[in-house]
Amino acid sequence: MEDKKVLVLNELTEDAKAIEETYARSKEVNFQVTSVFDAPDAVKALQEDSADLLVFNLQDFSKKKMNAVVDLRKLGIDFPLLSIADTYDEEAYRFVCELENSVLLNKPFSDKQLLTLSEKIVDGKNVTQRKFPRFGTGERAYLSLYPNGTPSEVEVKDLSKGGACFIGDIDVGLKQGDTIRVKMFLENVEKTHNFFARIMWMDLITDEGRYYIGVQFVSEAQIFKSLLSGS
Repeated sequence: MEDKKVLVLNELTEDAKAIEETYARSKEVNFQVTSVFDAPDAVKALQEDSADLLVFNLQDFSKKKMNAVVDLRKLGIDFPLLSIADTYDEEAYRFVCELENSVLLNKPFSDKQLLTLSEKIVDGKNVTQRKFPRFGTGERAYLSLYPNGTPSEVEVKDLSKGGACFIGDIDVGLKQGDTIRVKMFLENVEKTHNFFARIMWMDLITDEGRYYIGVQFVSEAQIFKSLLSGS
C-alpha cells in the first residue's frame, strides 16, 4: 500500500483516537496519522513536513476557523483539506465549496465514508461536495418500511433538502437499502411532513447501542420505477 501523511487538528481530544483507528483500518492506503490539538501546532507541523491531507476535526464549524487555512495557502503551504464537523452554518458551507481542494463531511458519518473520501482526496481524484448542506435539529420522526411497515420513533440528528440522519434503537427493524416512509413533525412551524426515503447507510453507536441511519429522500415515482426495474 502507498504511504500517505495525514495531519489531524482535533478540537475534542476524545475524538482523536477514533479518527486514528478509522484511518488504520484502510485497506487501500497506509495512512500515517499525526494528531495535534491546537492551531499553532498544526501550522508548525505543516511548515516542518508536508501533508497529503489536512483534517479539521471540529465540534462546530465556522468561516472564522477557516481563516488559518487561507493564511497557510497564501504562504505557499498547499494541501487538500477535509473538514469534519457536528454543526456548521450556511456561510461556512459556501466557504468550503468555494475553497479549492476542500470538502466538508458532517457528523455523524460511517468509517467507510471517511476512508473512501480520504482515499479519493489523497489519490488526486475529484471529490464533489454534498449538494445540500445538512443542519442539526432535535425533532422526532417515525420511520416505517415501505409500503406498510410498523412505524418506529427516532430522533432527527440532522436534515437537508436531499436527506437526513436519524438516531434509532438497535431493534428499529430496518437495514441499508430499504425504502421507507418518514413522518416528521416540525415543532417550530407546527406542521407534519411525510417523505419517502432510501436508507443509504447505518452505523452502530457503540457506546449507546443505537444506530445512526443515513437516508436520501426519493419520490414515490422513483420507488415505482425501481420496483418495476427490479432494482
